Amino acid sequence: MDRAYYRPPSKTESHIDIRRTHLLYDFDSSVNGVPKKKTNEIGTQTEFDKSELIINKLVLFFMHLFLITMFELIFFFNYVTKFENSALTGVFDSLTGSIINSCSSLSPNSKIFLDDIFRIFVNTTQSNQKATNSYNSRMLFNNNLMAKSILYFVGVLIANIMILSMNKMTINKRINYLEIIIDNLIMITLLGIYEYIFFSNIVFKYQTISNDEIFDNFQNKYLANC
Repeated sequence: MDRAYYRPPSKTESHIDIRRTHLLYDFDSSVNGVPKKKTNEIGTQTEFDKSELIINKLVLFFMHLFLITMFELIFFFNYVTKFENSALTGVFDSLTGSIINSCSSLSPNSKIFLDDIFRIFVNTTQSNQKATNSYNSRMLFNNNLMAKSILYFVGVLIANIMILSMNKMTINKRINYLEIIIDNLIMITLLGIYEYIFFSNIVFKYQTISNDEIFDNFQNKYLANC
């Protein structure tokens, strides 16, 4: 090089050369100039977001299941069962109410006569014992059903605890508790409102076999066999 034509690079040109060197270092020509470091960071971030989403959805699902199990347990044993018992008792009262009320106006001798006839067909001691046995058997069976439903509830609760514990001890992903709690509160509130409306307007208004049909069935069988 002719020293007469040599000119030292200016500060601006030196700065541009340095930046060009860094860019060439950061980019890999084998992947069409995509920065290796940035690609790895984006991939890691995407994987992190997906795993967080999976954990949050899993916790949300089991929290839904937990609240639904608790709702069904309380709703069935404290509302549905009482309604069914009162409905059956109401059917019996409607069938026998007029007969029982008419007995109050009878004379003492007439009552004794009717009692004697009744005992010819019904062994009251045996009937009372059967009723007591049936009550005890029914309560034992229903209590076992309640215990089984409580086990289901506890099982779902344990599943929730295990998911949270495994996440904490292994991948330790962030869980959006506030969003999950709000979603579940909205869900269980809407479910409760819907169940109340559905039972009030559909289930409780469903017309089963009528009292007149039941009495007619009894009457026909009585006349056919007595």
